Amino acid sequence: MGAKFFKVRRLTIAQQVFAMRGIHPRFQCTRKTNQVTWIGPVKPAGMSQEYQVKIDYELGVPPKVWVLSPPLERRPDGEPIPHVYEGPRPCLYLPG
Repeated sequence: MGAKFFKVRRLTIAQQVFAMRGIHPRFQCTRKTNQVTWIGPVKPAGMSQEYQVKIDYELGVPPKVWVLSPPLERRPDGEPIPHVYEGPRPCLYLPG
């Protein structure tokens, strides 16, 4: 409904890099004209371990995320890791 009346303003790459630095100051950033790659640590929950991740983002394209270390492991009961693509790339949201 809102898009009908208001123009959706997309953030520039520079604005997104600036915002990411504020949220994740330990991330290293490599930037090209309309692309950026971040590598750094995340801790999904207080009791979980810290993971090193890589995020590739191109303006207007959904980001791609890889877990670099430690490797994701199957659950103790042998069930596959939920919500991951091959690579291992975690599924962050529903496509589309």
